[in-house]
Amino acid sequence: MLAPSFCIRSYTSNIDVNDALKYVNLLYICTDNKSSASLCDLGPTFLQCVDTSGETKDAQFIAAAICSAIEKVGPTSIVQVITDSAANCKAAWQIIQQKYPRIVCSLCAAHCLDLLLEDWGKLQIASVISEVSDVVNFIASHDGSRALLRKLSPEKGLLKPAETRFGTTVIMAERVLQLKDVLQEMVVSREYKAWIQKKPYKETSDKISNLLLSEEFWKKCQVYFDVNEPVFQLLRLIDGSAPVIGKIYYRMYEVQEKINNFVGLTAFQRTQLYQHFVNRWAMLHTNLHATGFLLDPEFFGMAQKNQ
Repeated sequence: MLAPSFCIRSYTSNIDVNDALKYVNLLYICTDNKSSASLCDLGPTFLQCVDTSGETKDAQFIAAAICSAIEKVGPTSIVQVITDSAANCKAAWQIIQQKYPRIVCSLCAAHCLDLLLEDWGKLQIASVISEVSDVVNFIASHDGSRALLRKLSPEKGLLKPAETRFGTTVIMAERVLQLKDVLQEMVVSREYKAWIQKKPYKETSDKISNLLLSEEFWKKCQVYFDVNEPVFQLLRLIDGSAPVIGKIYYRMYEVQEKINNFVGLTAFQRTQLYQHFVNRWAMLHTNLHATGFLLDPEFFGMAQKNQ
């Protein structure tokens, strides 16, 4: 495991770091023990990297490395330190916050939301994703089916998920839903039947065709997408370049309300989803999220009304 590296953000990549530090008002230091990013007035600029070959990456070592970066920038310019959820990183928070009481340490919000999608992906409601993956992999793995799909849908194709990014399964399901009519038209077409007739994988193709012509499959796929889409949209918002800490609090409240009011779920399914949601929100939430909500102009009237 590598030690933390740090950066401050700048709109120009060739700005001198020492010059950049003169203009810093507020800074977030972010590290996942491998790479980092942070927010300040200037945008992204690399600050420092520590070679930890042969070192023990315990809480004391990580805290010392982060504190060194804090001192270089100036503690009064630091608002937040963000790490991943590794035990040694979370243990380092106590050391950092004891030394700098006004600095908040927290997890990466995008990482927490990705973990939430992973949690939900283990529930029965997400079992349809294995079938969606079978459809995508089969069609995308054969020249004949790819060519027919491209003929029927020249502008949109199927998307495969990334192995370590659970939000990409939501994108995959969304694209399959968008191509529902095209996929159904393809598997009942004469060209498709003629192509698959003499192939050794015809039996597998029949299973794929049956799935695509099954309304039960599409119903489950739609429910999966509708449940996960609000979290995925929040993940996309957080993963952007704009400062959005003030929006996380209310957006998470909206996700909670959608879980509680979703009509396509049983009470047991809703309880499962909600419990995982509560666990990850407790893992992520800090006073900065509540403060950001109170001060965000988008929610100012709402926050004052409900305080």
